[in-house]
Amino acid sequence: MDRPRSLGLTVTAEGIETTEQARFLEALGCHELQGFLYSEPLTADELDAKLAEQGGLAQPARSVA
Repeated sequence: MDRPRSLGLTVTAEGIETTEQARFLEALGCHELQGFLYSEPLTADELDAKLAEQGGLAQPARSVA
């Protein structure tokens, strides 16, 4: 993971389903994680409804940097 970091790139891992996967990738220095562990896929309308329930702004993708 040092090469993307040295280039100033943000590394995003997709398809995270377990906390073990998340911990492993965090230990490798992955900046952002996304997948079923955090949310199922949503349509635009479902996302709007979920954001309204939370009181407005979406939480950004989980950053571990």
